[in-house]
Amino acid sequence: MKPILLTLFYCVLISACNQSQSRTESNPSGTEVNQPNTPGNNTMEKGTPVHQPTDILKLVQRQVIDKEGTGLVASTYLLPSDWTVQDRLYWEYGDATVPVRFKATMQSGNGDMGIQIFPDVRAVWSSGPSGVSGYPPPSDIITGMKELIRQERKGKNISYINQKVLLNQSQNTNQGKQNVQAGVITITYE
Repeated sequence: MKPILLTLFYCVLISACNQSQSRTESNPSGTEVNQPNTPGNNTMEKGTPVHQPTDILKLVQRQVIDKEGTGLVASTYLLPSDWTVQDRLYWEYGDATVPVRFKATMQSGNGDMGIQIFPDVRAVWSSGPSGVSGYPPPSDIITGMKELIRQERKGKNISYINQKVLLNQSQNTNQGKQNVQAGVITITYE
């Protein structure tokens, strides 16, 4: 599993935590005073209600187990307690460079937020005097993204609304010719 995916997920969680509200009120001097959470402390001196937090973010620990290989915990992350998750760590034994894959779909309890993690798509390929090895890349970025969408949305009625190549650069390096492409596709599906 790539650390950047977990880092991105943690950043989303930290952002959600930072948006939770705290129990404070202003005293006459203008400074904030934290109010203890006691049954009789629900109003300020002037009779206006103290703001009570409506959203408390409770996180639970989620372990990703390598069920197909070692049987050990491969990764651990925190997830809000009301979220549902479907995740899977699996092995692609034909890929000696990075044989472990991870994919996940996470959904908030109210359905307003979701996170989807796609497995790696490998396209490392080389040819030389000793022969060809690796996985040949797709012919271009749009073809590669359409293949990824086809694999991840099997059985869905997909319509491609728009597609655009954003970057297409080639350069010769000491390791050989390198191509860099970026693109975007807009789709609809059921």
